[in-house]
Amino acid sequence: MEIRKFKLHNLGGFASLEAKLAPTAEVRSPVTVFVGGNGAGKTVLLRSLAAALSWFIARLRSDKGCGVPLPDGFVSTGKPSGAIEIKVSGAPGKPASWCAAPHQWTLAKTVQGKGSASSSQLLGATQLAAAFKQGGNCGLPLIAFYPVERAVPDALPAKAAKQRRPSPLDGYDQALNQEASFAPFFASLCQQQAAGPVCKRQLQAVNAAIAQVVPGFSSLQARRKPHPRLTIDKAGETLDFGRLSQGEKSQIALAGDLARRLALLNPGLANPLEGQGIVMIDEVDLHLHPSWQRSIIDRLTTAFPHCQFILTSHSPLAISDPKELLIYLLRNGEAQKMPSQYGNDANLTLTGVMDTAAINEHVRTKVNSLLDAIQDRKLPQARSMVSDLEQELPLNNMELVKARLLLLKQEARLAKDRQEA
Repeated sequence: MEIRKFKLHNLGGFASLEAKLAPTAEVRSPVTVFVGGNGAGKTVLLRSLAAALSWFIARLRSDKGCGVPLPDGFVSTGKPSGAIEIKVSGAPGKPASWCAAPHQWTLAKTVQGKGSASSSQLLGATQLAAAFKQGGNCGLPLIAFYPVERAVPDALPAKAAKQRRPSPLDGYDQALNQEASFAPFFASLCQQQAAGPVCKRQLQAVNAAIAQVVPGFSSLQARRKPHPRLTIDKAGETLDFGRLSQGEKSQIALAGDLARRLALLNPGLANPLEGQGIVMIDEVDLHLHPSWQRSIIDRLTTAFPHCQFILTSHSPLAISDPKELLIYLLRNGEAQKMPSQYGNDANLTLTGVMDTAAINEHVRTKVNSLLDAIQDRKLPQARSMVSDLEQELPLNNMELVKARLLLLKQEARLAKDRQEA
């Protein structure tokens, strides 16, 4: 199952925005990344998609089930209503790359006290849900949204929840919350380690995903004695989960939560990590060291090969390392498709895609003035400017080193010209 394209009408800063999502004819990867400055609309876009998809989940539970409304305040200022329209393809038992006849539906929001210019049309969500319900034991698609506000607890709850026979639909519990918490995932670890093949299967999937997404980690376990706590093996050493960095904890929780949900939704699948689904993550690079920013997208797609990922990011490293991504730059209410950044210097991506200077603006201005002086053969002035920058910057600063070399070359040229004259 995958979203093939969507349209936003008068939501946030988008008067009318339409975009296709990967995979497409040009981009085979199942990953779309939206970039843009703060306030560009990345979160509005993801939260709107999550709200629209919630109606498919609701119709899986009941033919007349109600999903999540578009959040208050999302309708563009001065407009009576706004809406999101999505086109989704997929079928029971088929991987995400399989495209069936698409189902389309619209979720609208009306400002209180104003007439509506659009209305919700949800038949497509009902029909797609019916197709999956008729699929029997073919499994259900994962649908999950991870906002920036994703809280990771350090410890287990004081008391384990009462055990009951899990249902595949449990895989959707709190999957689209606007303020995500991984607390239910950690609480479920207590049950997963209890006797029973269903629980053990979930735990196996969780640890398999963690091993692929978070390098060097394995064997996440819930322990009750001498007190409730989580432990995990890191480079062969067993550690309390609370000792890990925020980046480590968040990635372990993300990988484990996705795996647990896939195991619940696909009880008949030999490897739950091969289940299909749609995963939305706001700021996928959140809390991550640059080395992990580089690899996070590739690790997610390797661990969950049949999931479509719709991401936002502020990191040039996250989008310049994967070989094939669909990248959109959100700016002024529009989505501009960007070329592949694979293999680019991160500074080129920073300036060319994210519209941000690669170095401090004050330093860049001074360095540019120095380079102009060297180019114009104003060498005494250039030497003075180099001396000033040496007082301000580390002596091994690359911009300063390059300027010194250019100055030496220009001095050599000038000396040679004088000799020949």
